[in-house]
Amino acid sequence: MEDTRLTRRWIQPWIATSVALVSVGATLNYTSYSLIGQMIQVMAQLAIVLLACWWVDLKKYTWILYLMFFTTFLPLLGVAFGLYQQAPRQVLIYISYFSFSLIYMVVLAENFYSNIDKYVTIWQMVILVILIILLVINRDITLNIGTLIQALIEDERDINSRVAMGFNNVNQLGSFSGMLMILSLYQVCKKKYLIISIVSVFFSFVLIMNSGSRTPLLCLTLAALVATFAKLRKTWFGKIIGIATAIVMTIIVGGFLYLVFWGNVDSNLYQAVDEFTSYRVSLCASAMTILSQQANYIFGIGPMSSTNIRGVLDAASRQSVVIDNSIIYYVFSNGIVGAFGVVSFFIYLIKKMNQSGKV
Repeated sequence: MEDTRLTRRWIQPWIATSVALVSVGATLNYTSYSLIGQMIQVMAQLAIVLLACWWVDLKKYTWILYLMFFTTFLPLLGVAFGLYQQAPRQVLIYISYFSFSLIYMVVLAENFYSNIDKYVTIWQMVILVILIILLVINRDITLNIGTLIQALIEDERDINSRVAMGFNNVNQLGSFSGMLMILSLYQVCKKKYLIISIVSVFFSFVLIMNSGSRTPLLCLTLAALVATFAKLRKTWFGKIIGIATAIVMTIIVGGFLYLVFWGNVDSNLYQAVDEFTSYRVSLCASAMTILSQQANYIFGIGPMSSTNIRGVLDAASRQSVVIDNSIIYYVFSNGIVGAFGVVSFFIYLIKKMNQSGKV
């Protein structure tokens, strides 16, 4: 037993280093250095699995089999029975990597469950350093925050003035800046690395404004509501926040999906929501039309990355598809059956988080 503890203690610095490399690779994956990022990320993930898989108590993670049933087992049957004829090889590759990613997440959870602060710190510092480096390289942000906020509120964002700062698109800069803000706010609440974390909050806010992306602001608001509910869930105020958030999110998601599948294109509501969401409604509706032509709603075209989906459709029918919504992506790739499995799994995770009171 003592030898095992010493071995695990000796391995921990290597695991922490590998986690840092994973965060480096994951961030670079969305820049012009994506190939290098992918290689770093996969190699570091593999190192973590090989170093730490021996101490994982698999009985604690049997609940993940539910997700694997919808994302791995059913797609394998789909390939075996010829449902995914467009690109069976890409489907098998994606299933393999997704399964490996689930194993990696289990190993990671086992090693950092009791030390989540360390994991948060690693990601925070890596993202902060990379964003600073990209800022120094590109130098294309503005500090005229008032004008940016006004443009965001009035939805008068000029695509030519929005900043990507080395990322493939402006929304990816917004997403990583939003992630940095959430991690930094967590550190502020924990009173750790206060000066760096406070500076990081303001820095990430400036980058979000320059990206012109509204998604990270929505995620930050939702994260704040979830955190408040988790802390106050046993009080009447916390219960009201939880119920109100669930109702609002159900209406938003349900309304969006209704417009995508059954919305009247000529209606004022459809056009207003479409314009407000940067035409995501019409883009997703177009994607569903293409799906009905190339495959079916029940099982989808096959689990693949968005890039591979675009490549397959372009090669098969010269059709272009834009999928900028997670639920629509899972319907398109894994079908309604797979999307139901993924969404219900995340609802289950939220329920477990509520029961434990941890965010």
